[in-house]
Amino acid sequence: MIFLSALERRDVAVSAGYPYDTAVLSHLSRLELGAPVTMFCGDNGCGKTTLIELMAAKLRAERISTGNPVLTDAQRRIRSAADGFRISMKGKPRHCFLFTAEGFTKYIDYVVAEKEYARRELDALPGQYGSDYARELAAQPYAGTLAALQGLYERPLEAQSHGQGFLEFFQSRLRPDGLYLMDEPEAALSYVNQLALIYLMQDAVRAGSQFVLATHSPILTACPGAALYEMEEGALTQKSYPELRSIQFLKRFLSNPESILSED
Repeated sequence: MIFLSALERRDVAVSAGYPYDTAVLSHLSRLELGAPVTMFCGDNGCGKTTLIELMAAKLRAERISTGNPVLTDAQRRIRSAADGFRISMKGKPRHCFLFTAEGFTKYIDYVVAEKEYARRELDALPGQYGSDYARELAAQPYAGTLAALQGLYERPLEAQSHGQGFLEFFQSRLRPDGLYLMDEPEAALSYVNQLALIYLMQDAVRAGSQFVLATHSPILTACPGAALYEMEEGALTQKSYPELRSIQFLKRFLSNPESILSED
């Protein structure tokens, strides 16, 4: 299913500075998204994250972070600039979130803090109410919060390694008819677990979901059927997997790492 089908610049006056001065946005007129999985590739600083953040702002996607995430200056600027762009949709997804490695770390801390707060409040109730009925009524919101958070995942995220927590999150939160934006989800995943993420994404695609990723991963970019866009001097160019500069470099490196490491 394709929910987000295009992103384009509106014919309006735009402000100078970030994010308009990033290479990718300064060259963008219209970007078509015609595949269930779209990936943006390129070197650090080319604008992959900016593009993902802009889409998230236009979609008003849930940000996987704290309950009330504090945006960085760059993220606030992107939200302000979002009026200069428009998106084309082919339906409304049932679920839509933005996943980043940094945001996920904050999310785990948030879930832990919320569970600890609910437990503290429940433990304090016996001394605050004289009747069982009043105590049961007062306990309901805290017990409900605790049950909801504990029921989200098979194992607590905080009790797992970072990479295991990533996979547990995706296994639990990738649902049918979703639109999922991800910024370098490979950050904490081994190559084997990146392959596991591909399988989870494929299952979700078969259930009607769409993915848009920014990634450096040679594993994720091999996802069957994915549309791959490489950023070169600001322009987005669709390429096949073997044509990606990162893959060409990796093949060259693996074939003779000594020669690469000895280059001046």
